[in-house]
Amino acid sequence: YHPRGGRAHADRTVAALQRSAVAHGAQIRHGLRVQSVLPGGDGLEVRTADGELRAPAAVVAAGAWTSTLLADVVSLPRLTVTREQPAHFPPLDPQASWPSFIHHLPNALTRGAATPRGAYGLGSPDGIKVGLHAVGPVVHPDDPGAGVDRAQLRLLQEYVTAWVPGADVDRPATTPCLYTLTDTADFVLDRVGALTVATGFSGHGFKFTPHIGGIVADLVLDSTAAPRRFRLNPS
Repeated sequence: YHPRGGRAHADRTVAALQRSAVAHGAQIRHGLRVQSVLPGGDGLEVRTADGELRAPAAVVAAGAWTSTLLADVVSLPRLTVTREQPAHFPPLDPQASWPSFIHHLPNALTRGAATPRGAYGLGSPDGIKVGLHAVGPVVHPDDPGAGVDRAQLRLLQEYVTAWVPGADVDRPATTPCLYTLTDTADFVLDRVGALTVATGFSGHGFKFTPHIGGIVADLVLDSTAAPRRFRLNPS
Protein backbone atom coordinates (compact mmCIF):
# COMPACT_ATOMS: atom_id res chain seq x y z
CA TYR A 1 0.00 0.00 0.00
CA HIS A 2 1.38 3.39 -0.99
CA PRO A 3 0.85 6.15 1.61
CA ARG A 4 -0.37 8.54 -1.09
CA GLY A 5 -3.23 6.25 -2.02
CA GLY A 6 -1.64 3.82 -4.51
CA ARG A 7 -2.47 0.12 -4.29
CA ALA A 8 -0.18 -2.85 -3.80
CA HIS A 9 -0.08 -5.60 -6.40
CA ALA A 10 2.22 -8.56 -5.76
CA ASP A 11 2.47 -9.73 -9.39
CA ARG A 12 3.61 -6.33 -10.61
CA THR A 13 6.08 -6.07 -7.75
CA VAL A 14 7.66 -9.42 -8.63
CA ALA A 15 7.79 -8.48 -12.32
CA ALA A 16 9.57 -5.21 -11.46
CA LEU A 17 12.09 -7.05 -9.28
CA GLN A 18 12.77 -9.53 -12.07
CA ARG A 19 13.29 -6.75 -14.61
CA SER A 20 15.77 -5.10 -12.26
CA ALA A 21 17.61 -8.40 -11.74
CA VAL A 22 17.88 -9.02 -15.49
CA ALA A 23 19.16 -5.49 -16.01
CA HIS A 24 21.97 -6.34 -13.59
CA GLY A 25 22.91 -9.55 -15.41
CA ALA A 26 20.61 -12.19 -13.89
CA GLN A 27 19.01 -15.00 -15.89
CA ILE A 28 15.42 -15.84 -14.96
CA ARG A 29 14.51 -19.50 -15.57
CA HIS A 30 10.88 -20.37 -14.89
CA GLY A 31 9.74 -23.98 -14.53
CA LEU A 32 13.22 -25.35 -13.83
CA ARG A 33 13.04 -27.79 -10.93
CA VAL A 34 16.02 -27.76 -8.57
CA GLN A 35 16.72 -31.24 -7.22
CA SER A 36 19.57 -30.54 -4.80
CA VAL A 37 22.10 -27.95 -3.65
CA LEU A 38 25.35 -29.53 -2.43
CA PRO A 39 28.90 -28.43 -1.58
CA GLY A 40 31.20 -29.09 -4.51
CA GLY A 41 34.74 -27.93 -5.28
CA ASP A 42 35.28 -24.32 -4.25
CA GLY A 43 31.56 -23.53 -4.11
CA LEU A 44 28.25 -25.25 -4.66
CA GLU A 45 26.74 -27.67 -7.13
CA VAL A 46 23.10 -27.08 -8.04
CA ARG A 47 21.48 -30.09 -9.65
CA THR A 48 18.43 -29.35 -11.77
CA ALA A 49 16.15 -31.29 -14.10
CA ASP A 50 18.17 -29.83 -16.99
CA GLY A 51 21.64 -30.55 -15.65
CA GLU A 52 24.15 -29.21 -13.15
CA LEU A 53 25.19 -25.65 -12.36
CA ARG A 54 28.25 -24.65 -10.36
CA ALA A 55 28.76 -21.39 -8.53
CA PRO A 56 31.08 -19.94 -5.89
CA ALA A 57 28.02 -19.00 -3.80
CA ALA A 58 24.26 -19.56 -3.82
CA VAL A 59 21.18 -18.23 -2.08
CA VAL A 60 18.34 -20.65 -1.39
CA ALA A 61 15.00 -18.93 -0.83
CA ALA A 62 12.74 -21.88 -1.60
CA GLY A 63 9.81 -21.15 0.69
CA ALA A 64 7.84 -24.28 1.56
CA TRP A 65 10.44 -26.51 -0.15
CA THR A 66 13.41 -25.32 1.93
CA SER A 67 13.41 -28.27 4.35
CA THR A 68 13.18 -30.81 1.51
CA LEU A 69 15.96 -29.16 -0.45
CA LEU A 70 18.42 -28.51 2.38
CA ALA A 71 17.68 -31.27 4.91
CA ASP A 72 21.08 -32.91 4.32
CA VAL A 73 23.04 -29.69 3.90
CA VAL A 74 22.37 -27.45 6.91
CA SER A 75 20.65 -27.78 10.27
CA LEU A 76 17.40 -25.87 9.90
CA PRO A 77 14.87 -24.92 12.57
CA ARG A 78 11.47 -26.54 12.24
CA LEU A 79 9.56 -25.03 9.33
CA THR A 80 5.80 -25.65 9.38
CA VAL A 81 3.99 -25.46 6.06
CA THR A 82 0.26 -24.76 6.11
CA ARG A 83 -2.36 -24.17 3.43
CA GLU A 84 -4.05 -20.83 4.00
CA GLN A 85 -7.02 -19.32 2.24
CA PRO A 86 -7.20 -15.54 2.05
CA ALA A 87 -9.75 -14.03 -0.30
CA HIS A 88 -10.51 -10.88 -2.27
CA PHE A 89 -13.85 -9.24 -1.47
CA PRO A 90 -15.47 -6.67 -3.79
CA PRO A 91 -15.65 -3.22 -2.16
CA LEU A 92 -19.14 -1.86 -1.60
CA ASP A 93 -17.77 1.54 -2.60
CA PRO A 94 -15.44 1.10 -5.61
CA GLN A 95 -14.05 4.63 -5.08
CA ALA A 96 -12.99 4.04 -1.48
CA SER A 97 -9.27 4.09 -0.68
CA TRP A 98 -8.29 1.10 1.46
CA PRO A 99 -5.32 1.10 3.82
CA SER A 100 -3.23 -1.92 4.64
CA PHE A 101 -3.87 -3.28 8.13
CA ILE A 102 -2.65 -5.91 10.57
CA HIS A 103 -5.06 -6.92 13.30
CA HIS A 104 -3.94 -8.87 16.39
CA LEU A 105 -6.98 -10.93 17.37
CA PRO A 106 -8.19 -11.78 20.87
CA ASN A 107 -9.24 -15.43 21.21
CA ALA A 108 -12.87 -14.45 21.86
CA LEU A 109 -13.35 -13.61 18.19
CA THR A 110 -13.01 -17.23 17.09
CA ARG A 111 -15.96 -18.57 19.13
CA GLY A 112 -14.38 -21.97 19.62
CA ALA A 113 -12.92 -22.32 16.11
CA ALA A 114 -9.26 -22.58 15.24
CA THR A 115 -7.52 -19.64 16.88
CA PRO A 116 -5.84 -17.34 14.34
CA ARG A 117 -2.79 -15.37 15.39
CA GLY A 118 -4.21 -12.36 13.61
CA ALA A 119 -5.68 -11.00 10.42
CA TYR A 120 -4.47 -8.72 7.69
CA GLY A 121 -5.89 -6.87 4.71
CA LEU A 122 -5.17 -4.37 1.97
CA GLY A 123 -6.78 -2.76 -1.03
CA SER A 124 -5.76 -4.17 -4.40
CA PRO A 125 -6.92 -4.05 -8.02
CA ASP A 126 -8.54 -7.44 -7.39
CA GLY A 127 -10.64 -6.24 -4.46
CA ILE A 128 -10.10 -6.00 -0.72
CA LYS A 129 -7.72 -8.79 0.19
CA VAL A 130 -8.30 -10.18 3.69
CA GLY A 131 -6.72 -13.20 5.32
CA LEU A 132 -6.44 -14.88 8.70
CA HIS A 133 -2.90 -15.62 9.86
CA ALA A 134 -1.80 -19.26 10.20
CA VAL A 135 -5.09 -21.11 10.68
CA GLY A 136 -4.77 -23.68 7.87
CA PRO A 137 -3.91 -27.39 7.99
CA VAL A 138 -0.32 -28.59 7.88
CA VAL A 139 0.50 -29.89 4.39
CA HIS A 140 3.40 -31.04 2.23
CA PRO A 141 4.21 -28.46 -0.47
CA ASP A 142 4.08 -31.12 -3.19
CA ASP A 143 0.61 -32.22 -2.06
CA PRO A 144 -1.10 -29.14 -0.62
CA GLY A 145 -4.66 -30.22 -1.44
CA ALA A 146 -7.11 -28.53 -3.73
CA GLY A 147 -10.46 -26.83 -3.68
CA VAL A 148 -11.97 -24.38 -1.22
CA ASP A 149 -11.62 -25.05 2.50
CA ARG A 150 -15.17 -24.25 3.56
CA ALA A 151 -14.38 -24.07 7.27
CA GLN A 152 -11.58 -21.55 6.70
CA LEU A 153 -13.76 -19.52 4.36
CA ARG A 154 -16.63 -19.36 6.87
CA LEU A 155 -14.25 -18.18 9.58
CA LEU A 156 -12.84 -15.55 7.25
CA GLN A 157 -16.32 -14.35 6.26
CA GLU A 158 -17.26 -14.06 9.94
CA TYR A 159 -14.21 -11.88 10.46
CA VAL A 160 -14.98 -9.69 7.45
CA THR A 161 -18.60 -9.29 8.58
CA ALA A 162 -17.46 -8.12 12.00
CA TRP A 163 -14.48 -5.96 11.08
CA VAL A 164 -14.53 -5.00 7.40
CA PRO A 165 -18.02 -3.57 6.77
CA GLY A 166 -16.99 -1.98 3.47
CA ALA A 167 -16.46 -5.37 1.82
CA ASP A 168 -19.05 -7.55 0.07
CA VAL A 169 -18.75 -10.63 2.26
CA ASP A 170 -20.98 -12.75 0.03
CA ARG A 171 -18.73 -12.65 -3.06
CA PRO A 172 -15.28 -13.84 -2.02
CA ALA A 173 -12.69 -14.85 -4.62
CA THR A 174 -10.47 -17.31 -2.76
CA THR A 175 -6.71 -17.42 -3.31
CA PRO A 176 -5.14 -20.41 -1.53
CA CYS A 177 -1.48 -20.06 -0.61
CA LEU A 178 1.22 -21.82 1.40
CA TYR A 179 2.60 -20.42 4.64
CA THR A 180 6.06 -21.41 5.87
CA LEU A 181 6.78 -20.36 9.45
CA THR A 182 9.33 -21.07 12.14
CA ASP A 183 8.03 -21.78 15.64
CA THR A 184 8.75 -18.19 16.65
CA ALA A 185 7.60 -16.72 13.30
CA ASP A 186 11.08 -15.15 12.98
CA PHE A 187 12.81 -15.34 9.60
CA VAL A 188 15.92 -17.42 8.90
CA LEU A 189 18.73 -15.42 7.27
CA ASP A 190 22.19 -16.89 7.56
CA ARG A 191 25.22 -18.12 5.67
CA VAL A 192 27.03 -21.46 6.01
CA GLY A 193 30.13 -21.58 3.86
CA ALA A 194 29.11 -20.74 0.30
CA LEU A 195 25.40 -21.22 1.02
CA THR A 196 23.07 -18.44 2.15
CA VAL A 197 19.66 -19.53 3.45
CA ALA A 198 16.65 -17.23 3.39
CA THR A 199 13.41 -18.81 4.58
CA GLY A 200 10.47 -18.52 6.96
CA PHE A 201 8.95 -15.65 4.97
CA SER A 202 6.01 -17.29 3.23
CA GLY A 203 2.95 -15.68 4.79
CA HIS A 204 4.38 -12.49 6.24
CA GLY A 205 7.67 -11.65 4.55
CA PHE A 206 6.82 -10.10 1.19
CA LYS A 207 6.48 -6.58 2.56
CA PHE A 208 10.05 -6.72 3.92
CA THR A 209 11.59 -7.58 0.52
CA PRO A 210 13.85 -4.50 0.13
CA HIS A 211 15.38 -4.84 3.59
CA ILE A 212 15.76 -8.63 3.39
CA GLY A 213 17.43 -8.24 0.00
CA GLY A 214 20.00 -5.93 1.52
CA ILE A 215 20.79 -8.38 4.32
CA VAL A 216 21.13 -11.28 1.86
CA ALA A 217 23.40 -9.25 -0.42
CA ASP A 218 25.66 -8.44 2.53
CA LEU A 219 25.81 -12.11 3.52
CA VAL A 220 26.77 -13.19 0.00
CA LEU A 221 29.12 -10.40 -1.02
CA ASP A 222 30.75 -9.31 2.22
CA SER A 223 30.33 -12.36 4.49
CA THR A 224 28.69 -9.98 6.96
CA ALA A 225 27.43 -11.72 10.09
CA ALA A 226 23.68 -12.32 10.03
CA PRO A 227 21.52 -10.49 12.56
CA ARG A 228 21.52 -12.70 15.65
CA ARG A 229 17.74 -13.06 15.75
CA PHE A 230 17.69 -14.60 12.26
CA ARG A 231 20.66 -16.98 12.52
CA LEU A 232 20.34 -20.72 12.00
CA ASN A 233 21.59 -21.13 15.56
CA PRO A 234 20.71 -17.91 17.41
CA SER A 235 22.45 -19.05 20.61
